[in-house]
Amino acid sequence: MALAWAESLVNIHYSYAPDHLFNPLKQHFTDTEISDLTIAVSLMSAFNRLAIGLRQ
Repeated sequence: MALAWAESLVNIHYSYAPDHLFNPLKQHFTDTEISDLTIAVSLMSAFNRLAIGLRQ
């Protein structure tokens, strides 16, 4: 479930982070944990995009 959410965030051009992937997170994670997960995935995605752009 958390992995599906992470995939939806990374592949936003395909999924737009749909509610059917977000809503089940609330059954297992607090709002703070969901926020932390979302921020961690977003940071890793940003770092990956920087590395690609800088040819690293």
